[in-house]
Amino acid sequence: MKVSLTHVSVLITAFATQISAYDCWKNIESAQRWRDAKSPADRAVELCKLGDGEHCHDGEIGRMCVSGPGNEDFCNFVWGWVGSAQSFHADWWLWEDITCDGGQPGSADDLHIRILR
Repeated sequence: MKVSLTHVSVLITAFATQISAYDCWKNIESAQRWRDAKSPADRAVELCKLGDGEHCHDGEIGRMCVSGPGNEDFCNFVWGWVGSAQSFHADWWLWEDITCDGGQPGSADDLHIRILR
């Protein structure tokens, strides 16, 4: 099977469009403390990659729950977004309630990240 430059261009464009369709946002202006062996971003991507459903982890301080679908590309995007949103001041801090959209119009592809006290 021959693959033309046009086919490659279409595939790259489709892939780039999918990646850029992902988005995350904080739902409230409240950050929670997180103390764990992993940063919030590393723990969130680990929980995301466990797949559909809700998965939680109890940190030394804080409990993180991630619910929704998880696929490799989406979870890697979530890791990058959470990584840019987290901060470290003696402990890790991250927004208490985050939603990420998987970019599929009309589908239930939102992922939710919550840090509970």
